[in-house]
Amino acid sequence: MLALLQKTTATSIDEFIKTELKLDGIPPDLIRLVIEKLLHDCHS
Repeated sequence: MLALLQKTTATSIDEFIKTELKLDGIPPDLIRLVIEKLLHDCHS
């Protein structure tokens, strides 16, 4: 997922979820929380 985040042209997490991940059946809010945690952990 981090590799996708690095090369995406999406300008928001919501856009990234819709265009790059294409995860059907998983609540976008849950995906957003996971992405935010990954980004936070990478910068720690």
